[in-house]
Amino acid sequence: MHLTPWFKEAKTGVPDIDILILTALDRAKGNWDATTIDGGPHPYEDPEYLTAIEGQARRWDTILPVELFAHGLTADQWSRLIATMNDFGRFGLSDMAVVRRDSEENPDESVYAPYDDWEIADYEAFRLSGPRVEYVVYDLRALAEEMDENPKRSDGLIRYDTKYALAGFDYLTFVE
Repeated sequence: MHLTPWFKEAKTGVPDIDILILTALDRAKGNWDATTIDGGPHPYEDPEYLTAIEGQARRWDTILPVELFAHGLTADQWSRLIATMNDFGRFGLSDMAVVRRDSEENPDESVYAPYDDWEIADYEAFRLSGPRVEYVVYDLRALAEEMDENPKRSDGLIRYDTKYALAGFDYLTFVE
């Protein structure tokens, strides 16, 4: 039951695939640290998967069921699943995030890590910042509220559509 709101976003309608997607979501739940940070290994050579993860700050290489790669998912389906796992993986953590900005090489923002404590997040942002890369702390919930005036509500949860523009997330879900 706790997977239902996320499963609605990621399911394909094919029972064999959907069971594997449920497995992936269950592994991702509240487990943001299990993601692979950019530059990590690429254990899977599926071209559609590689297309979907291109430019992602983090991805789920180590916990995606290997059997899922035998079903020929499209890049769009992979993108939807990764977005769902990102949202579900950070769910239950703090509403804030430390976000990387590199104005010289990549103007896009990408999440470094969510934290539960504002002081820790602020310290990490300061510690990681350098001459070319800046880390800043954002209140993700406040930014999500600004981006989506009509969020979806389901089972005591509220989901904001951020269209991948907010710290690398397609959407963000919070307890209402």
